[in-house]
Amino acid sequence: MPKRSTLFYLVPILLLAAAARIVHLTQQSLWFDEGFAYSIVSSPDMFPLIAADTHPPLYYVLLRLWIAFAGDSVLALRLFSALAGILTVAVVYRIAGELERGQARMAQGRAPIFAALLLALADSEMVLGQETRMYTWHLLFACLSVWSYLRWVRQPIPARAAWWIGFTAALVHTYYLGLYMPLIEGLHALIFLRCLLYTSDAADDL
Repeated sequence: MPKRSTLFYLVPILLLAAAARIVHLTQQSLWFDEGFAYSIVSSPDMFPLIAADTHPPLYYVLLRLWIAFAGDSVLALRLFSALAGILTVAVVYRIAGELERGQARMAQGRAPIFAALLLALADSEMVLGQETRMYTWHLLFACLSVWSYLRWVRQPIPARAAWWIGFTAALVHTYYLGLYMPLIEGLHALIFLRCLLYTSDAADDL
């Protein structure tokens, strides 16, 4: 899809996603889990507290850096999660674009639009986008891992492999369940890339 057409569809969807997550962002006070996250990052020595928590450290480190930039108001704390949710919509758009490559010209461009729109209006993501927790960042890094993996599969160069490894490492260090993503990607590579190599070798022998 041409760049102008991409912006024509993607920008309104991102604005819709932003409105769905930012409107009424401060309507309710922080609940227990949000307060727990804030108590960790506001501590002068947060790393012993992170070590005692059940979640990896990356989200807390990023949130503390965000607070140093944007402040620690309820709006600022929740906006950090909302921004991750909005960015994820854009990444899902790119993932769908990678998956639809090679389809008929008439079909191109539809899957990314619908994928981004569905995520922008997903109830669960709108709720999580208004909480000071790591879940929207977990999804963002998971989608970035998938997108960079698909790009590496299409063109296996070291730079794309580095992005894939980097985003996957960020995913695992944000939420432990993110370990499932590299396992799934590795299984896909083991099955489908091996088949492609076998097909290529067989064609060379003919």
